[in-house]
Amino acid sequence: MINGTIFSILTLNAICLHSLYNGNSMSTEQDKFTHSRRRLKDDNAVKKQTRIAKEFGLPVDEPHKFVKRHAMNCGNPKCHMCGNPRKVFNEPTQQEKRLFQDLDQIRGTPPAETEQ
Repeated sequence: MINGTIFSILTLNAICLHSLYNGNSMSTEQDKFTHSRRRLKDDNAVKKQTRIAKEFGLPVDEPHKFVKRHAMNCGNPKCHMCGNPRKVFNEPTQQEKRLFQDLDQIRGTPPAETEQ
């Protein structure tokens, strides 16, 4: 009885491995639909970034490089358009703003009353 169970488990594993090696990794229609939708989304993003690059007169030799990079991103972190504005313009972080705000205000005291 145990030998039959082990044989059936090994047979199922062999069938699964055989289907993976033959390229049958997408077994359901939902998997195929999800895969095609993801590919379409990537293609549309590339087309959009290519169109933006052409409008600004940038050379488009390899359009597929826009899959993970925007057309107007030069890649220089010190650039005013591409860099982090907090670092480029020396702005304090949100935590620093909160700390300085707390130091400027005295909490827990009521406002002074004015006599009229």
